[in-house]
Amino acid sequence: MCRLLPRVILLNLCFAASALAQSDQHPNGIGVYFDSQATIVSATVPVDESFALYLILTNPSAPGGVAGWELAFHCACQNLFLLGYSFAGDGVNICDPWPDICVGIPPPPLPRAETIVLMTLNFYVLTDACVEYTLTPVEYPSLPGQMSYNDGADLFNLIPLHPSSGDVALPVAALNCEGPPPIRAPKSSWGQTKALYR
Repeated sequence: MCRLLPRVILLNLCFAASALAQSDQHPNGIGVYFDSQATIVSATVPVDESFALYLILTNPSAPGGVAGWELAFHCACQNLFLLGYSFAGDGVNICDPWPDICVGIPPPPLPRAETIVLMTLNFYVLTDACVEYTLTPVEYPSLPGQMSYNDGADLFNLIPLHPSSGDVALPVAALNCEGPPPIRAPKSSWGQTKALYR
């Protein structure tokens, strides 16, 4: 019992810490979150209330930050009223029509960080119906078949974005739904798994 107790305490601390960590630990992840720290992908908001939603790049690999990005943002938005949206870094959308979003960011680029808020949206809830958010490539993507962003240090360096759900066919966030959308689990090796039980 004495040998098991420290392991149980350590395991509980690991779970508590992971609850505060960002949801997608993979490089160049893109997701929709209900908080600006990229931790909440599912929420319940009552009818006649407003809420903020954040489009966030997680773990960018570009050394120079973000100078632009492109993706298509999908949702069953007939259940919501869009109050407004804004792009980080005074970005400008050069794509039309919605859901395609192609944002150029004037210098300086958004600085590199573990999480970078690219866009903030504010919605008003009209019904309590489930709303799922998905992210896909734009109709005519710069990288064939990919969502992407520009490295702030080299504008010609386009880096693919990977949805936090692991697949563009799966939702990255959910509002007023039964359960949370799938999130890719961090990859672990057999050695890491065995180490948990030593």
